[in-house]
This record gives sequence, C-alpha cells and structure tokens, in this order.
Amino acid sequence: MISTAEGIFFTLLTALYFLAAALVDKRTARCRAIREDEYLSCLAMARQCSVYQVFRSAGADWRFSAAKIDSDFAYYLREGFIPRYVVRFSKSHVTPEDVKMYCLMSRGW
Repeated sequence: MISTAEGIFFTLLTALYFLAAALVDKRTARCRAIREDEYLSCLAMARQCSVYQVFRSAGADWRFSAAKIDSDFAYYLREGFIPRYVVRFSKSHVTPEDVKMYCLMSRGW
C-alpha cells in the first residue's frame, strides 16, 4: 500500500502515462491502413481531381484505350468494382501523408 504523497503522485502519473499511450495508439491505429476501395478516393482527394481522372491516369500508365477505360469506369459506377490496374495505380501513388489526411477528412479522426 502506498502511504506517502510522493508514492501516490508517481502511481497516478504512471497510470496517466499508460492511459495517454493507449489513447494515442488507438488514434494512430485507426489510420494505419485503409481498404483497397479507399485508395481510389484517397488519391482523387490528394490530387484534387475526380475519380474518373484517376481512372484515366491509371489507364494511360497501362496504355489502355479510352474505350476500355470508359467501359471500366462505367462498370465501376454500376457495380462498384475497381479494376486491379486502378487499385495498383492508386496504391503506388498514395503517400502516407495522403492517407493521414484522408482519414482525418473522411473519418473525422
């Protein structure tokens, strides 16, 4: 049992430290990773462009025709399916700072 004021102070200080560490870890853990479908919107937000423009950029990297890109984008709008080339492009062009800002803006963390 702690009987001195100094002992009580250090016990409370230690408890406060562990509480603060747990809170900080929870805040940072929420945004360590985003889902694959969020990379697309994260990149569009970081570039301040539309999702369609990200599709166009991804397709240009792979040298796909405009018709294929438009078809894939229309399918994305109808079904919500993001082609692998767009996911890879988005993942490779998103920075950790972009992810952090995306989480702050979209999830309110």
